[in-house]
Amino acid sequence: MSRFPPPFFKHTGDKQQILLIMGQAAWRGKIIADVKRQKHQKRVDAQKKFSRIYDKKRTIGFKPREYINMNKFFCHLFMWRADWKLSKYAAAVYPVMCSRDNFEIYGGKGFQISRENIARLAGVSTNSVDRAIEELENRSMVSDGVHHPLLRREKVQEGERHYYIYEMGFIRSVEEGLTMLEWKDQYFTFHTCLIESGVWAALSFKAKLLYLVMRQEAYHDKEIYQSLESEFDYDGESYAKRLWDICDQPLSKLFRLAGMRVNYNAAKAAIEELEKHELVERMGDKKAIFRVFLRPKIRKNP
Repeated sequence: MSRFPPPFFKHTGDKQQILLIMGQAAWRGKIIADVKRQKHQKRVDAQKKFSRIYDKKRTIGFKPREYINMNKFFCHLFMWRADWKLSKYAAAVYPVMCSRDNFEIYGGKGFQISRENIARLAGVSTNSVDRAIEELENRSMVSDGVHHPLLRREKVQEGERHYYIYEMGFIRSVEEGLTMLEWKDQYFTFHTCLIESGVWAALSFKAKLLYLVMRQEAYHDKEIYQSLESEFDYDGESYAKRLWDICDQPLSKLFRLAGMRVNYNAAKAAIEELEKHELVERMGDKKAIFRVFLRPKIRKNP
């Protein structure tokens, strides 16, 4: 026989017995409801944790020398002539965005990147990124009467989460849109190792603008290059892998092209900054003649 009394007595019609049974049922119901509520809360907490991990912005880091492709580049249009001048914000952000896009086909799937990662790679604030994106959306290049925005973006909403898909306007190597042949002599090659190494992020606004304008105004002199780089061979592949071009334009002109006020101290500081990162090297003692390097001299980690 059980040691415990049954949940009801023999006199089932007794009022106290009925109340006791009802109380036990309510107590059991409360326990069951609490257990269900706890299970539900665990599921909710697990979903929130998953969302936090899934939605967490992935930080794009700078790569060590051995993992950087030193020969990868995109074709950056001449943008500092006539009405093509970009602000310092757009000039800093534009190469970063182009470096993330498809280099071959215009009108592809686009790419996703957070404001924070753009800011990190460009070496600017997120507010500067916002200003740059707005400016680039409202600037365009014209090819065969068709306007190609320098930046297009599409907002994607997934529940409470949203992000943007970007596509950049720059010269591709094949078909559909802005092709290299049509824009011949109107672009320079911008090597993505500048961005992947962190050198681009480390430069000030003035140094970034000055480097872009110097690259735009620089030219290749075969005779001078061969005299200094004796192992250089002029086949198509070697020319693409050349190390530097020559810029002999006055600094005052370069500053005006970049939309910066001509100032000796500012020019001196910007040149010293580019020299520190080994992006330019002065060749003449009296006249400002520079070798402008296409890639930074990134040294391998010891």
